[in-house]
Amino acid sequence: MLWLWLRKSNIEIEGSKVKILMTFTTPMCPYGPQLMDDVRRQVSAIEGVGEVAIDLTFSPVWSPEKMTEEAKIALGI
Repeated sequence: MLWLWLRKSNIEIEGSKVKILMTFTTPMCPYGPQLMDDVRRQVSAIEGVGEVAIDLTFSPVWSPEKMTEEAKIALGI
């Protein structure tokens, strides 16, 4: 499921450094810190990745239209 979500994120790769610009459904997302840790851990596990930098943005505001079709199906939306 992480892959389905990350496909809609802004990802930059510079050598072994991966920069991810992501958002939550709300700035007060109770799962936010765990989600960032999960993303960092899973991306760090990819061969060749040395550093993972994650930045948050709330502009534009998240909406279900940002989800991939696969993610919508997985969540029954």
